[in-house]
Amino acid sequence: GNGLFAKEAIPAGEEIFSLDRPLAAALDSVRIANCCSNCFTFQNLDVRANLKACAGYECPVWQRNPGMETIPQSMRLGVQILSMRKNGLISDETWAELLSLETHIEKIRGGPKWKNFQVLGDGVLKFSNVQPTFGMDDAMDTFLRIMANYLNIETPSFEKIGICLDPLVSTLNHSCVPNALLIWQGSVMHLRSLKPIAKDEEIFISYIDATNPTPRRRLELDDLRYFTCNCSKFREGPTNLQSSYVGDSSEERRLAAYQAEAFNHLKEDRAIASMNQYDAIDALEEGLDMCADAGIWPYDRQPYAGLRDELISCLVAIDENPFGTWQHAMLRYFEIDPKLYPEPHHPVRVMHNSSLVQLTIMLVLEED
Repeated sequence: GNGLFAKEAIPAGEEIFSLDRPLAAALDSVRIANCCSNCFTFQNLDVRANLKACAGYECPVWQRNPGMETIPQSMRLGVQILSMRKNGLISDETWAELLSLETHIEKIRGGPKWKNFQVLGDGVLKFSNVQPTFGMDDAMDTFLRIMANYLNIETPSFEKIGICLDPLVSTLNHSCVPNALLIWQGSVMHLRSLKPIAKDEEIFISYIDATNPTPRRRLELDDLRYFTCNCSKFREGPTNLQSSYVGDSSEERRLAAYQAEAFNHLKEDRAIASMNQYDAIDALEEGLDMCADAGIWPYDRQPYAGLRDELISCLVAIDENPFGTWQHAMLRYFEIDPKLYPEPHHPVRVMHNSSLVQLTIMLVLEED
């Protein structure tokens, strides 16, 4: 991003601004069947009707291309943006703001993703049917801006359901020690302060999970955002043994391999959970057991903490094993959240606390 700065002092825990809806958005393919493409709330929907519900100007695109919902969301987002601009739904001022966003083309060109990105950029142009208004260079630039500046769309419980691009919010820069956080309520985006922000101080969010260990954050930013972070958390480096595991000794290589396997476990388990929470439970418990047996993770180290979060969410959703779920939530309350989210008003911590209260009430009522 190009950076946003506070016009006045902002206390911790305050709303900085809200936006009714981002300029353009695309749901994850698996969410199209049960999540509205306009308000981002969960409903039972006809897939093709949902795709067209909020974008009448795009209807010809979907009519010409059956199965459009299966193409990558980044490509669908590019089609949407070019179609909106061609049909006069993006003003000259907003378009200029979009064009000011970074593409990182100098880093991506010639790299391992370049050929794939060229194919996707070509797809954006063909599917959007915007020629001669736009050409291949325009489609490619639009796609690269999406990849460099997109933000995740999330449920109120911080579950990713899609991606979006907005010229205002996408100007926010990244820090691994952010002073603000985006919160979603349906299609409405709220930017809230995590810490006191002084007048003229820059407002930062984290593009990735800032609770991940240093090597993982560096890898994700380089692979997904195409830049190297130089925030204070990176400059300080790992603050404990568990944050490293990247040395050349045989023991450090063993630990790094464990860590990579655990993160792959979490990624796969989340994919399973997005489709079937029942099926995900055994896999998540297996992942937790693997972390425990390895003997190298404290409870608050990722992905150990993330696996537990995902398991709690699945167990709550299907209302299974309430006492076991409560035990996991209690461990998270005492051993994990105070370290990962030290601000008591941090929205993730508040959400976890609310879940624990509800679980406790449910257990008490069952006893009665």
